[in-house]
Amino acid sequence: MHNGKYCVKCKTIINISAKPYIIKNGRGYYFCKSCGNSRMKNYYQKVKMVVFKHYGNKCICCGETNLLFLTIDHINNDGNVHRWPGGKRINGIMLYSKIKTANFPKTYQILCMNCNFGKRMNGGVCPHTTTVV
Repeated sequence: MHNGKYCVKCKTIINISAKPYIIKNGRGYYFCKSCGNSRMKNYYQKVKMVVFKHYGNKCICCGETNLLFLTIDHINNDGNVHRWPGGKRINGIMLYSKIKTANFPKTYQILCMNCNFGKRMNGGVCPHTTTVV
């Protein structure tokens, strides 16, 4: 007999003392590292798509719609305030979950990476919206 559990997805034996390789959901099921990572990646993508859909699925500045280029942006340029509450960094799935839980605040928008970076480098204003002399 073994001292492990079975992964509920792929049925491989998991050594329960190897904690980095176990992801246990709320119901007491165990996943191996590979299946657990795949499960979390799928969950992350679903939450991200819900957030992006709510905010329009496109860059509000240039109209880019390729999801690989899009990112969430803090409209008021206060990302550090939202990113570091209590000293803990919030990004990725935590940020998207927070936005969803907070019922999609109007303080966020979708920008492509170019507009987001341009806004950051141009004092909070995307270069698309400024006139070059």
